[in-house]
Amino acid sequence: MLLIINAKIWPKENLQGILIENGLIKEITNSDVLLKKYKDINIYDANKKRIIPGLNDSHLHLVGYARLKRQLRLDKATSVSEVISLGKNYLDKNPNLEFIIGNLYNDNNFVEKRILEKFDLDKISKDIPIAIYRVCGHICTVNSKAIELLGLNPRKNIEGGSIDIRNGELTGVIRENAMELLNPVFDKQYSIPEYKELILEAVADANKVGLTSLQPNDISRNIEIGLKKYTAYKELVLENKLNARINHQITFDTVDEFVEFLEKVDFENDYLKLGPIKLFIDGSLGANTAAMFDNYLGDNQNGIICLTKDQLRSFVEYGFRNNRPIIIHAIGDRGINSVLDEFEVFNKEKNENRNGIVHVQITSNEILQRFKNLGVCALVQPIFINTDMFMVYDKVKKELADTSYAFRTLLENTMTSFSSDAPVEDFNPFYGIYHAVTRKDITGKHIYIKEEGVSLEDAITSYTTNGAYMSFEENKKGRIEEGYLADLVILEQDIYNIDFDSIKDIEVKCTIVGGRIVYEK
Repeated sequence: MLLIINAKIWPKENLQGILIENGLIKEITNSDVLLKKYKDINIYDANKKRIIPGLNDSHLHLVGYARLKRQLRLDKATSVSEVISLGKNYLDKNPNLEFIIGNLYNDNNFVEKRILEKFDLDKISKDIPIAIYRVCGHICTVNSKAIELLGLNPRKNIEGGSIDIRNGELTGVIRENAMELLNPVFDKQYSIPEYKELILEAVADANKVGLTSLQPNDISRNIEIGLKKYTAYKELVLENKLNARINHQITFDTVDEFVEFLEKVDFENDYLKLGPIKLFIDGSLGANTAAMFDNYLGDNQNGIICLTKDQLRSFVEYGFRNNRPIIIHAIGDRGINSVLDEFEVFNKEKNENRNGIVHVQITSNEILQRFKNLGVCALVQPIFINTDMFMVYDKVKKELADTSYAFRTLLENTMTSFSSDAPVEDFNPFYGIYHAVTRKDITGKHIYIKEEGVSLEDAITSYTTNGAYMSFEENKKGRIEEGYLADLVILEQDIYNIDFDSIKDIEVKCTIVGGRIVYEK
């Protein structure tokens, strides 16, 4: 048992005490009442700090986040030459590498304003293969050594992907489904103990920023590797070491693979569950691969559709007939609309499976109305506007950009949860809340469609009960209520009594999962 006293509980401002027993909130009342009632009990004095429900990131890549921490990070690079310098330094510090993987570069931050090509990476090394991913994860650039080892050539044709060619030669740029061609060289195999180490490291970082529930898209493409990852999570649960509740979003290329994976999973509980099927219909805005109705401004193409209509139909029909939710990555207006078309065939107006679209970035008023009509859920990332506000008007027409990243309208129209897509962006939920409420970039100097800002209460709800709804757990977590799971966060600064511009600076004093203190500052 754990007794929390002297807490500021919203909206129960007149109560200060929370009694936790067997991982659940047993009683909420005055601190003095609980102190008199219960003796010889563990007591945590919140010292008049604000306490909120544990926060829930409804879409991220947790293992990917941990792996990336060990790779060449390029999120701070401001030029192509800086990428080359960072790559050389990384190789000097790791001279025995068989290959280099880099991540998170953003060409919009480069003085050159262009994506990387093979001749850039050749300046890091021509002797070992190199693959560097754009921040969106939908474009990768490889060097000449990698092209040689992979046997890439201008004649390769990939459904739902492409290899860039200029003057009949490969540039080293690989997009969307074509990136699967990199696996023979760059797909490092991890053991179950290694996966456990990665998971523990990532969850510890998540706990530091108040995250107690995570819905990762860790299991994808390969059944054997997916089972290894799931086994790693399972062993951590059985060892009482998994300090966050996990609801997996699962990606496979065919329904048969998904069914085969499900048949081999033999364990679920409150800390580990199998969630929705996760698909990808298009790419990213930054990579010009999100599927648009019109061509990108200054470009003669309108993105990539990654699934055929038959592939999409097979998954949605399977989900409908087996009560399995489907969530689909869709960023461009054409991509989003094609998913809504498919959901309309099966959802009608009920959406009992809680099917949803992840990202929902480029939207027209007509698309936003369709979310309301169909009840399709939206899993969005408010932190995206921090970078995308500076490029969206260069990508699409102003009238379309003005109705995009429409978080307030989505919240009014349908069930909407907030998330980070980490490691694409930082999974600190207070960044997400800040961007959702203020619509400002991280510096506070720029603002994007202020009218689409949401209330503080709605932002927190989108990180708590709405996230729980996406995993069918809204009646057991996401609230500070008696009988709910004791997943709680105590804050250093009072989020309900703070200037909105300071939300991004909030720090966590203590994170509690199932009544256990898993992080304390």
